[in-house]
Formats: sequence, C-alpha cells, structure tokens
Amino acid sequence: MKTVIAKIFLFTIILAAIGSCKKDVYPEEIQFLVIDSFSRQPISGATINLYKVWQHPIKIGDNSKKGDWFPEYGRKHMTETQVGFTDEYGRVTFKQEHKKYLYILPSAQAEGYQLSNIDTLAKISKKKVDNAVYTIAMRPMIKATFVLKSKMPGLDKDSVVFSSSGKEIIAHGKNIDERLEVLVSNSIEPYATIWYGGIIYRNGKKVTLCHYVVAYPNDTNVFNINIDI
Repeated sequence: MKTVIAKIFLFTIILAAIGSCKKDVYPEEIQFLVIDSFSRQPISGATINLYKVWQHPIKIGDNSKKGDWFPEYGRKHMTETQVGFTDEYGRVTFKQEHKKYLYILPSAQAEGYQLSNIDTLAKISKKKVDNAVYTIAMRPMIKATFVLKSKMPGLDKDSVVFSSSGKEIIAHGKNIDERLEVLVSNSIEPYATIWYGGIIYRNGKKVTLCHYVVAYPNDTNVFNINIDI
C-alpha cells in the first residue's frame, strides 16, 4: 500500500513539473498590430518577419562562441523564421510551436514607411501573453516634391537633368514645368537632409546644380527649383 501511495505521489510531482514547464514557453499564437506612428492608424499589407532562436534539446558539446547573446554551454542554438502579412486592420497572427525560444526578434516592412527598430520579445509566462497583442509603430518616410519651373521662355533645344534620392527626371523645351517626388528616411534627427543635383542647359548656357533641402515629417515639403539662367 505504501508503495502504491509513493508511486501516486511521485506521479503527481512529475505531472506538476510538466505542467509548470509548459507555461514557460511562448503562447500558441503571437499577434501583432502595425500602426502609423503619427496617425496611429493601422497599416495593411505590412510584412512581419519573426527571427526565432531556441536550444537544441540534446547536449552535443560546447557550441557557444565569444559574444553570444545567450552563451549556454553544451547546447546548439537553432534558428527559424516566420513571415506574415497584416490584414486591412493592420493585424497578423503567427501560430507557434511549443518551444522554449531564447528570444524572438520581430521586424516590419511596409511601402512608404521606414524600417522598424528590431526589438526582442523576452521569454515570458504563457499565462500573461494569451490574447495579448504586440504593437509595432512604423514611421512614415518623409515625402518631398521638387518643382522645376522656368519663368521665362527659352529655346526648344533647352533641357534639364535633375536627380535626387536615386530618382531622376529629364525635361526638354523652352517652357519647363516638371515635378519630381521622392521619399526619404530620417534616423536620429527629426528631419531629413535631401541632396539634389542637376545640369541645366538654357539659352545656350550651362549651369550645374548641387545643393540640399531640409524636409520634415507630416509637412508638404515642396521646393521650387528655378531653372532660368
């Protein structure tokens, strides 16, 4: 009888240990909400990448390297990735396997937005994150418009070659009125410095342009370039 009781007690302890281990993993689903950092509106069609690192279950020697984030000796670090796209409400859900991930690095990409800062999802209790939503706020790229306009008529053979931020426009004729729109990123400063360059052939003369403008988020950022010589 004592043996049976002892076995039942041991079995109960093992079940409790297993139950406690299962809580120490990421949840079955991880949800993300991607929004515009200025308007706070959802961003649809954003690409979310999850880079996940976990330990090999078997000890196969010392696989740690100098500078490793988690130098746990004797276990090889395994990696995997998941990719998903936000819906019209800016949401995306990832199904997860029950692995004890050391960390998960989410990153986001969306057209017209700057790359999001990669942040680490710390390993937290399953209880606390069920139905939780991680929000990623993305900064929109700064838009600037260059207006190339002649106030005085020139010659039919006149031309302007103008470029900025990897985009170029070529205009011809005696009356030029063209626009070039660019999108740029700003990292540390609350504005963006945008360089531009060009060559103006006007009324038999030639002038080379090389200068910059300063553009701000959520501003019109329209810059008039006088091409008269």
